Amino acid sequence: MANKKTINIGEFVTIENKSRKAGANSRYVFGYASTEGREVPLMLTECEYSKAIDRANKNPEDCIRRYKVIRPQPKKKGFMAWLRRKN
Repeated sequence: MANKKTINIGEFVTIENKSRKAGANSRYVFGYASTEGREVPLMLTECEYSKAIDRANKNPEDCIRRYKVIRPQPKKKGFMAWLRRKN
């Protein structure tokens, strides 16, 4: 279960239903998504979450490729810097 106070957009966690009514699920999958420039909360049953994953896997032609955040790597020091350090 999630004990986190904050989550990132696109991250999903399983949470307990704190004020459960008769017939309600005991757990949900919760997360935030960004759509059309808006951040929206999503609360799905575990079944809905699984169905959404299955739908995406069955229709890969409709999925948009995921992008990676590329962080600049620290500049590696070369041989000359190593020589200067040795003196």
